[in-house]
Parts: sequence; structure tokens; C-alpha cells
Amino acid sequence: MAQEGTTATRRIRMGLIGLGAAGQNHLAVLSRLPEVDLVGIADLDAALVARLGAETGVALATTDHRRILADTSIEAVAIAAADAAHFPLIMDCAAAG
Repeated sequence: MAQEGTTATRRIRMGLIGLGAAGQNHLAVLSRLPEVDLVGIADLDAALVARLGAETGVALATTDHRRILADTSIEAVAIAAADAAHFPLIMDCAAAG
């Protein structure tokens, strides 16, 4: 965290899993946060992921969330998938470290 009175802010490299209604809200907010560098998005809908990746300039746009988890430069992941998918996604995140 930057000290008060400084302009230096370390950006956190993040991924986002799930691009439904809640995920798109997360995408809109994360894309505007100066502290966040959104570098990966994932959803099972290939057309949606491709469109949102192109619109936002996120280079890693995939239907396989494990590609985000395999990227060791990503420091945090937000899960915005359907509630029923949370547990397996969280377990995958935990396994990835």
C-alpha cells in the first residue's frame, strides 16, 4: 500500500473466473481500479470470453480457468461464477497455490 502523500501504488495482477451478470459487474469494476491489473478472464462461454477479452484488452481470455491458475504472475483471483461452481473453483485455486 502506498504511503499517504505518495502516488506510487503497486498494481495487483488479477484473474476473474465467471463472466455472467455478476462476473461482468466484477469485470467493469476491476477494469477501472488503479490498483488492479486484470490480466486473465475465464468463462465456459467461448464467444462471451472472446468478446469481453477483446473489449477490455485482457490478453488471457479462456474457457479453461486452470490457464489463469497456471499463470504464476497472477497474484489473486476473483470467482464470480455460479454459486454451485464456487467450491470446485476454490479447491482448484487452493491447489494452485
